[in-house]
Amino acid sequence: MESTLIKKITVPVDYSETSRNALALALEISRQHQASLHLLYVVEQYQCISISENGLIIDFSKESIKAAELKRLQKLANELIDGQTAYVVECRIANDLSTAVVEAALEHESDLIVMGTQVTSGFVSHFVGSVAYDVVKTAPCPVLTVPNHRAWTVFKKILFPVRPVATALEKYDLAKEMIRHNKAEMTVLGLYNEDTPQLSDALTEMLSKLEIQLKYDRIRASIELADTEEGAELVLFKSRQLDVDLIIITADESETSGSFFESPYTEQIINQSKVPVLSIRPAPVRVVQMQPIGAIPAFSVVA
Repeated sequence: MESTLIKKITVPVDYSETSRNALALALEISRQHQASLHLLYVVEQYQCISISENGLIIDFSKESIKAAELKRLQKLANELIDGQTAYVVECRIANDLSTAVVEAALEHESDLIVMGTQVTSGFVSHFVGSVAYDVVKTAPCPVLTVPNHRAWTVFKKILFPVRPVATALEKYDLAKEMIRHNKAEMTVLGLYNEDTPQLSDALTEMLSKLEIQLKYDRIRASIELADTEEGAELVLFKSRQLDVDLIIITADESETSGSFFESPYTEQIINQSKVPVLSIRPAPVRVVQMQPIGAIPAFSVVA
């Protein structure tokens, strides 16, 4: 599998405690990978317009707004970022926050987006879409979402759910980097449904090859299997049971159907997880190969 190096990190900032937590984590990751930071503040169009007491609509100068926000953003960077970390600050004015984040990360050629997210209840998350999930759906790179109730700077236990879809293991390389930099241990959670035996067989083969690769890479890992119709709920439960610091998921909703694999899987985990979630969208159709040195069998995934 191709090496995934983190060289540029985009961090959307809104000065809330949640975004500060995300920035603190992004800063630690940037130190681990010697990556640069791209701090982004987005002003939505409606914030540039005000209605006075006499009913007049006042359209504030966009340039003056951007200048003020850049000054504010620079002040935050001066407070939190040490002199060893390269960074840039940017303010954009846009109609849609998630679109602006995705476009900025694309133009900046970012390898990772780190952003805060509001944890919601199961009921609310089905009806209130999060900006974080909207970013994940179209982002040009992996997205690390950080919940709003605490800060993280290290990952010691990582949960790695695997579903029987062709792209499930494209996230492995980045997971490996996270594990090595944090000296973490990983739990692989194989999710299957006994009503679809052909997918269960595919999962078994996939996990067998992954087990070989884990041993070759000398990663401390355990593998568990779970028969379930509610993949997201089980992942969230296991994250609490195992007291993990990070969940790494494949954000791929295009290949499967049925309640077990419908789109709420990714959305529900992002919106309800109480720990950071690294979401990795599959690459465009191509052949991905991971070929260890020596006699260990080659490991291939067709995206």
